[in-house]
Amino acid sequence: MKYVSALCACLSLCGCAGQKQDTSVPVEIPVATDTESGISLQLDDNAQILTAQSKDGKTLWSIDVIKECGVPAVGQPKVRSVTVEKGKVNVVFGKHSFATVDFRSGTIETQGAD
Repeated sequence: MKYVSALCACLSLCGCAGQKQDTSVPVEIPVATDTESGISLQLDDNAQILTAQSKDGKTLWSIDVIKECGVPAVGQPKVRSVTVEKGKVNVVFGKHSFATVDFRSGTIETQGAD
């Protein structure tokens, strides 16, 4: 009985008691930053619109990934991952759909899904 009480107390402290585990990928703002230019990439609360901001907070470009690339066949219509590599922004949305955004212009190109 001591162990059950301890487990319940631990779950309560963690905020896990009686809750379904959220398996979605948490979105952090900013989601990526280019170390050379200091430009940061951010997602809106719905994880659909990707925005680039300069160091001083000016919006350089903004793009609705789901609107431009289409609703993914599998998974939620949300951006799951954003990485910056060699002047390109790699975006994963849905379960396994991919797009590439030109870092400077904000032009997006759907790459497909695997």
